[in-house]
Amino acid sequence: MSVFLLPVSFAEEIQRMLNSFWWGSKKNNQRYIHWLSWDRLSIRKENGGIGFRDLYGFNLAMLGRQGWSFISSPDTLASRIFKARYFPRGDFLTAQLGHNPIFVWKSIWSSRSLLQIGCRWKIGDGTKINTWNDPWLRETNNFRVQTSMISGMESLRVAELMIPGRKQWDVDLINELLNARDTCEILKIPLQENPVTDTRI
Repeated sequence: MSVFLLPVSFAEEIQRMLNSFWWGSKKNNQRYIHWLSWDRLSIRKENGGIGFRDLYGFNLAMLGRQGWSFISSPDTLASRIFKARYFPRGDFLTAQLGHNPIFVWKSIWSSRSLLQIGCRWKIGDGTKINTWNDPWLRETNNFRVQTSMISGMESLRVAELMIPGRKQWDVDLINELLNARDTCEILKIPLQENPVTDTRI
């Protein structure tokens, strides 16, 4: 499950088998009562369920771990091989499926949209992060700025919102360019004393 994407029908068949095991199966025309739906049983224990896994979702999560390793550990042999073959001029999050891909790549690539939802940038020096398009704010509901992109400033980097040579935000510039919500969220982000390169988290 951490390498291959299971067909949806196969995952559903396994879940039916688990369901039959849990609730009992028909024998001698005897019917068993299903006290709760499978959806309710799949809820995490702390939220009132039993914690059974949705197999298809779990499969995608396991594949997502492989995709994340391409992002977080780009120097491993596997990452370098897949990068050379499928995304030589970009990264995993911008990779295309490509022509005639192997099934392992097709499986891992299917988790890309899952990673795009939860992935954001951790600010270092701010040089890699596009202010308008990249997810870099800390608000859990929306990692991106909401202010409309300003014409002529499409490639504005987060580094340009900082005071050069100092570990501080340029508050006047941020107020001028961005709306109140974005300004508030940006000013909550602490800047590192010794900035390193920006990293995805």
